[in-house]
Amino acid sequence: STWSWRDSRNFLMTTADQDTVTRHRLIGCLPLITLNLRVSVMKYAFSVICVSTLVWQSLVFGEDALGVVDAFRSQTSAWNSGDVLIRVEDFFDSTGENGVGKFNESIGYHRYSFDHQEKLYFYYGYTEERVGDVKEPNKEAKIRRVAQRKAFSIRKGSGFVREFPNRQFPVKDKNVDDVIAGMKVGYLHLRQIGFCSFGFHKPDCGRTTAAAMASGLGSQNSATAADKGIKIEFELPARKSDIATVPELVPTLVWQWNDRQLVPEKLSLYESGVLRGRKFKNLRWTEEYRWGERDGVMIPLKIVQTTPGHVKRGEEILSYEKTRLVQMHWFSINQGAPDHVHSVELSDLKAMEMLADPKIQNASGILDSL
Repeated sequence: STWSWRDSRNFLMTTADQDTVTRHRLIGCLPLITLNLRVSVMKYAFSVICVSTLVWQSLVFGEDALGVVDAFRSQTSAWNSGDVLIRVEDFFDSTGENGVGKFNESIGYHRYSFDHQEKLYFYYGYTEERVGDVKEPNKEAKIRRVAQRKAFSIRKGSGFVREFPNRQFPVKDKNVDDVIAGMKVGYLHLRQIGFCSFGFHKPDCGRTTAAAMASGLGSQNSATAADKGIKIEFELPARKSDIATVPELVPTLVWQWNDRQLVPEKLSLYESGVLRGRKFKNLRWTEEYRWGERDGVMIPLKIVQTTPGHVKRGEEILSYEKTRLVQMHWFSINQGAPDHVHSVELSDLKAMEMLADPKIQNASGILDSL
């Protein structure tokens, strides 16, 4: 599992991706149209800062910025049912030149089967962690493993939730989004991929972002350029800063879209503000996406998320980059809820472990990258 975090960009790049880059370079001399759209809505200023494109025959205008987002939301809304195994690997290492630092690595497998129309949901997942402190250069760190196991089975709003080893309780007349939030397994909000940081999804962030953009489309103010695809920058409402010397921070989402399938290839969150009279803009996190098509539906296959940060160890401030690698193997999409998954009892740990084992399940979408 060490290859991927060191070379995450190759994790995403394929021959098709390279062909796309070449194609965009060849038409890089085409004129670009970018828009700066700004309006005040209910005391908050929502801004589409810029929209740019290199499309074969046409250029994107202001209303099409929202059209791109709505087209993508329509695609994710079409995921009415599905059965997917998700592998999530997190890693960061803040070890400095003197060997003082901390590392953390976790790998989790999560089986999720859903049918929104029939209101059937099954989930089992576990995560194993390795954590340790490095006190001396080239010295092996002490490692401890912590296994977190969670599961739920819900039919028509009622069912059971289990937190291992022994805690199990019933749920009744509950929306699955509330169950997911309560269990802190936000990456099961699959429809929010491309709008929120993966793993910290809110169930309605796609809808609220699109609604803000719909309210914020306004006048054209300025122009910039993009090197390929469709680029959309959207300024969110300012929020109060946790830093006393910075009164507020302004978040900005920056998307890079595939101009043929209208799916996001990259999403970044920046925050800007003023510190001691000087403006600054920092990158909070970036995600890159790989998509595939199955039964006429675009589905996410791989996500690479990077988050920069720093930590103080003694007199040294160490920088690090936390990486989250996500791989998905879809057993089915829009084929209803599979009986062999939803018939598993939460008391049958062995059966659930088998459902989340990529080798037993022959999950090639995961195994081919390991």
